[in-house]
Amino acid sequence: MHRIPFARVIVGISLAAVLAIGLWNAWRFPIALSYDFVSNSNYMHVVLDDHRLPTKAESPEYRQPPVYYVVGGLAARAGRFVFHWNEGPLNLIPEHSFRGAQLLNVAIVFATALLVLSLARTLAPGRPVVHASSVAFFAFLPVVAKTEAMFHPEPLNMLFSTLAVWLTVKIAGGTPHRRQLFALLVLVLLLGAGTRASNVFTGIAVAIALLAVLRPRLGALRAHWAPIAVGVLAVAAVGSWLFHSAHIGNLEPHWNVSSVSHGTFFDLPSTALFTHPYRPYFVNQAFAETYTEIWGDWIGAFAWSTYAGAPAGVALAVLKDQNWIGVVPTLIALGGYLLLCREAFRRRELLVVALVPPIAIAGYLLRSYQQLSPDGDLFKASYILTTAPIWALAFGLGFDGLGRLRLGGLPYVQIALGVALVFFAGMELRFVLYGVRDGNVIF
Repeated sequence: MHRIPFARVIVGISLAAVLAIGLWNAWRFPIALSYDFVSNSNYMHVVLDDHRLPTKAESPEYRQPPVYYVVGGLAARAGRFVFHWNEGPLNLIPEHSFRGAQLLNVAIVFATALLVLSLARTLAPGRPVVHASSVAFFAFLPVVAKTEAMFHPEPLNMLFSTLAVWLTVKIAGGTPHRRQLFALLVLVLLLGAGTRASNVFTGIAVAIALLAVLRPRLGALRAHWAPIAVGVLAVAAVGSWLFHSAHIGNLEPHWNVSSVSHGTFFDLPSTALFTHPYRPYFVNQAFAETYTEIWGDWIGAFAWSTYAGAPAGVALAVLKDQNWIGVVPTLIALGGYLLLCREAFRRRELLVVALVPPIAIAGYLLRSYQQLSPDGDLFKASYILTTAPIWALAFGLGFDGLGRLRLGGLPYVQIALGVALVFFAGMELRFVLYGVRDGNVIF
């Protein structure tokens, strides 16, 4: 009887978890709790009904590119047409109106998980522990499941960013179909930039990586200078337009930025982070807010809701647990990122993988610092969702590296942490499966 390797079993379970979590939330999450739901839905209606971009008065998201609003809006309307899901008024909570778009998000996240698996195999061939742990980390990362349930551009932005990284690795690795892949890469970057302005950061990482890797081979690429030049100019043009319309200095916030204190921006609360992991505690403390939005729900859009008062009971207990659960995986991912950088130094085709997180996070922090809002709203971790697949790869390398810490010839440290992480994943189901809000548990 043929035995299925354990790592393949973990990969299968993780991919199944992506689908199960996504489908559960698509059926149960009230779409009106989504980040900026009214603004995003108004944008969609203007684009699909009036066939134009919205004005500032019609949607505060008017500066954003339109690709997701077209694709997500069509998916929502297809769901209503095929399954007769009716749309309720926007001032109510429409339980079914955007379910088609939510199901599209499930497919988007699943496709991203497959790209993570492919990148893990390229990054660490012959090391199944890296493959399995990378996909598992991505499958159970709360910010992915949370954003996936919403009507929001970031999941599609993440897919285009990850696909651009995957294509860049293939091109830099010397694939025989380089010209065709380069044309596809240009298209993906254009679609990504047309989905979310932050995808420009991925474009910067791609440009730096390709320049560093292909510079010694420029002579061999001269025969293809025309399509390369057209692609570069197209991406540059779209990027320039995006930065013109959504530049950091032209956001025109509705608050007086100078009245908001920047003094605690880099503070890290040691107590409140685990005792009061929700708004308004540690407001505008960048790392604490971002960490809590990655592993929990500081804003109050998933596990609890600000209109119902502070979280209490089961909801509060789950939020506290989430911030504790995130400590070990975060440390492993940070350590694994150092290993990822070492791999990128040795194998230059992996340079783009190492470049995406620092560039994207630097842009995220710079924007947040310059346009600091009184309510801390700019620290939604969904703004750096494009880095989640890379952190999954870093976690895979870090967890695999722990296997080298052997006692008595066996990797006891890795085994113990593996058991703990499986337990944590089980506990996380109370959060990533929508139902904890206002104390309503799923099981």
